[in-house]
Amino acid sequence: METIVAILIILTFSTLMGEIFARLGLEKIAGQLLSGIILGPLLLNLIRPQDVIQIKDLAIFFIILYIGIEVTTDLFKKGIKKAVILSISSFIIPMILLSLIMILMFKFSLSSSVSMSMAIAVPSISIISVLVLGAGMIKSEEGQGILFATVLSDLIAFVILSVFYVGVKGISLMLIVIAGFLLFIFIIDNLFIKKGISVEKIKFISEISKEEGIFTIILLFSLAVASIFLYVGVSFILGVFFAGVLIREEILGKEIYNRILGTLRILNNTFFIPLFFSIAGLITSVPTGEYAIILLIALSIELLLPFISDYLVAKKFYGRDARRVAGILSGRGAVGLLIATLGLSYSIINSSQYSVIIIATLVLSLYGSIIIRGQSKKIDIRTAD
Repeated sequence: METIVAILIILTFSTLMGEIFARLGLEKIAGQLLSGIILGPLLLNLIRPQDVIQIKDLAIFFIILYIGIEVTTDLFKKGIKKAVILSISSFIIPMILLSLIMILMFKFSLSSSVSMSMAIAVPSISIISVLVLGAGMIKSEEGQGILFATVLSDLIAFVILSVFYVGVKGISLMLIVIAGFLLFIFIIDNLFIKKGISVEKIKFISEISKEEGIFTIILLFSLAVASIFLYVGVSFILGVFFAGVLIREEILGKEIYNRILGTLRILNNTFFIPLFFSIAGLITSVPTGEYAIILLIALSIELLLPFISDYLVAKKFYGRDARRVAGILSGRGAVGLLIATLGLSYSIINSSQYSVIIIATLVLSLYGSIIIRGQSKKIDIRTAD
């Protein structure tokens, strides 16, 4: 099938399924994943993965750039202790436990075990931020704690993922590059904030071409940073993520920043995200044998351990919103699927392991949506009383 026709069918069905799930109070990504499973070889066999797989990296680039832009360094200045504890309870502990089970019980290699565990356990900032916003918690202490914990988890996952590409010898160089970019981010951030400099105040750029010119510069800059990370042997994902973090409202000016962020949001929500999730579904098969057992174990751990530990941590820190905090931290999405997709591309994991991750992500997304919706209804009832 021609690529254009395949994209038309995928986007149409993916958008429809996403909207149906959204109207049911469930996560759109679950519907988009399911659309790929339905269209792909597993069910209808209408679309083959090779028809659209070549645009995968382009979708990854724009999704990660948007995720990076959503992250602000302001988060790193607030509640670091609580965020670290939440990150440990929601991501680190389940990831380590899953990895040990896969290594000891199923004799998987360290790289495939950790990649699988990360992809299943890691929360996604792109999903979590939407859930926090929808829950009306974006400016609350618990909302900021959730976002910070998610950013930490995603950053840790990106770094661990990159280690598998650079090997032991390249770790020192990778850490130097990462530390350098983190330092650069804070220097630029503080410089522009303190001096009050923004692109909007530059007079020699015409108003007509300013937005297009800045958008072009952002894309070129992000590609350049990604290329630097690739050159030193690190996954380009980490480079694009850091480039996105550097794109701040204080640097661009509020008006241009909001317009560019809106453009990227539209591009991702209407094209790249549904396409990427659908492609992920296309490659999925039904886990059998030991992989079916791994799926059940992974779901048992992820449905119970993080929710209980997150609930207990959130109960101590935030009181009666604990269950909703735990439910939001169950959000899975782009970051986990990106890890799975890259792992499959570089033969760190096989197709069966990949399918376990996709189905686990689908189930966890539905689970988190149901928990959040139920808790929100209880809060609404209490508020009305």
